[in-house]
Amino acid sequence: MRLALWVPVAFLCVFAFFNASDLRAQNVLVNPSFEDGPATSEAQPFILIDAPSDIIPGWKVTQDQVKYVGPHWLAYDGTQSIDIDGNPGFGAIAQTFDSEPGTIYRLEFRMAGNPNPLLWAPRIKRLQVSA
Repeated sequence: MRLALWVPVAFLCVFAFFNASDLRAQNVLVNPSFEDGPATSEAQPFILIDAPSDIIPGWKVTQDQVKYVGPHWLAYDGTQSIDIDGNPGFGAIAQTFDSEPGTIYRLEFRMAGNPNPLLWAPRIKRLQVSA
C-alpha cells in the first residue's frame, strides 16, 4: 500500500512516523525539512518552481507554483523551507511513501505564515492536508 501526502499551503518541516506509538519511531519521508534541493543564497534567497516538478528531492510540486526558500527567513529545521503561496495562486507539494496495513502513522509538521503581515493578509492562515 502507498500513502500520498498532499499539503497545499506554506509549512516548514514535515515528519511522518511509522509505528507512532513506539518512542523509537522513524521518519518515513525523504527530505522532510527540504534541505536537499536547488542552491539558494543571500543574493537569490528563493527559487520559483512551477508544477509539475520534482526538483526538490522526495517532493513533487503538483499545483501552480511554490517558492523554495533559503535565507529569506528562519526555517524551523535547517535553512530551507517551502512557501506554497506562489505566483500565481496557491501551489501544492506531495510525497508518497510505502506503508503497511494496520500500522499506525503519525504526521507532524510545522507551519508558519509569511512573516510580513502588512503585505500578506489575512492573518489567519488555512491548511489542507490529506493522506
